[in-house]
Amino acid sequence: MRDRIFHPFLFAVYPILALLAYNIEEIKAQDALRSLVVSLVVVWAVYFLISRWLREPPKAALITTFSLFLFYTYGQVYNLFKTASLLEITLGRHRMLLPIWIVLWIVGVWLILRRKGPWTSLTRALNLIGVILLVFPLGQLGLYAVRSMTVSNSEQSKLAAESVLQLPADQPAPDIYYIILDAYARDDVLRKQFNLENQPFLHQLEELGFYVARCSQSNYAQTRLSLASSLNMDYLSELGDSYKPGNNSRVGITELVHHGRVRQLLEQLGYTSIAFETGFKGTQWEDADFYLSPAGDSLGFTRLWGGLTSFEEMLIRTSAGLVLVDSKSAAPNVLQSNLNNPKRVNYDLITFALATLRTMPSRTGP
Repeated sequence: MRDRIFHPFLFAVYPILALLAYNIEEIKAQDALRSLVVSLVVVWAVYFLISRWLREPPKAALITTFSLFLFYTYGQVYNLFKTASLLEITLGRHRMLLPIWIVLWIVGVWLILRRKGPWTSLTRALNLIGVILLVFPLGQLGLYAVRSMTVSNSEQSKLAAESVLQLPADQPAPDIYYIILDAYARDDVLRKQFNLENQPFLHQLEELGFYVARCSQSNYAQTRLSLASSLNMDYLSELGDSYKPGNNSRVGITELVHHGRVRQLLEQLGYTSIAFETGFKGTQWEDADFYLSPAGDSLGFTRLWGGLTSFEEMLIRTSAGLVLVDSKSAAPNVLQSNLNNPKRVNYDLITFALATLRTMPSRTGP
């Protein structure tokens, strides 16, 4: 096996698995599936064509792996030097970096073509490097899976079990709407930062009987942390040892959001839970009594052949695909549409939720 050529395929999947492992607490593992398939198919096609042309598979594999290395490191280097400058020349610009990468590719391929065999030792070395690289993201993903299964939210479950709510016998249970306008600023911040006057809207709400919390602040600076706290009616440090200060892991936070104290108490009272797809696994109650999605399925498999996903856009922005993203205004309309797809999906999710909310009061029961 050491002499077989498989390092191009290892280097094809490593950047994708590494990006997935780094963001596994934010996204679903299946979000990387299409990227893995496309990367492997493209690499196989490139390797096959170069092999047929050169009649030397080891040399073709080396060219393929070298090209992959340059492709997947371009975006990383670009972002690293985006704010750096030399002699008042900004290094993080495509007009500076892209020609360098092209020259590196040409020189590298030329050196590979000139080199004569044997290739056995180099093939073994690259195979070994590829295997070692894959150990790290696969280890991260495995550790996350184990920790997700073993994390204990017993304190949170105990809190829910000990709390008892009772509905007034002579009154119907009120419907409860919990709407998070994520990243929507206070009226004074909107006025100061964006010159937007929001007072008329707030006054209308107050006239309808709403309470508007002036100068309010979020309890935590990140969405999942804030929701985990509010949906359990307590600070995170009181919800278990896993959430004490100093612990940077988000393992278990998703469970606090999905099955928090508020939801448990209300469902014990006979409430029907209805949730909307948000496009973010940490805030989606996919096991709610009714899970509403414009796609019609919570796992999103029907979108497998749709436009780019947020994960794919992130992958492109950390590779040489960044050139396409930054020049999409000059790209064909079909390509522009695909590059804009993550924003369009987010827009569709928001407008779907707003439109569907109108129908909620007609449902029977709390």
